[in-house]
Amino acid sequence: LFLIFNPGILDFHYLIKYENSLETENDKNSNHSDDELFQIQCRSVCNEINQILEKDHYFTKSECTVENIYLQSKIPQRVISFSFRQVYGMSIKDFINKKRVDYLIELYKTDDLLKKYSLADVGYLLHFTLDFS
Repeated sequence: LFLIFNPGILDFHYLIKYENSLETENDKNSNHSDDELFQIQCRSVCNEINQILEKDHYFTKSECTVENIYLQSKIPQRVISFSFRQVYGMSIKDFINKKRVDYLIELYKTDDLLKKYSLADVGYLLHFTLDFS
């Protein structure tokens, strides 16, 4: 019952289990502390997900959902979620939305044609659902 109301307590367990499944002999002989290895593993997971997001600007496509990212990466959902919270201090969904907004800002700075569209139209282009009510 405790775990039902506190599922986050298992995040560290899942990350360690995942890390152990990926460990090689070289990793076992490294001089890093457990905390450093933990941070390295979290960054490694985030880097792998970032590569998926950046490939062909996948983060701008409608099929870029958290579930599809989990399926593409073959990394357990809890490991990805925990790693993003550790490294970026936000959920993966918030991270994707931030990437979309940052991308939109860069496009807006460089593309005068984009400035002719309404905010709702631009949001639609990046698959945001905007509610102005």
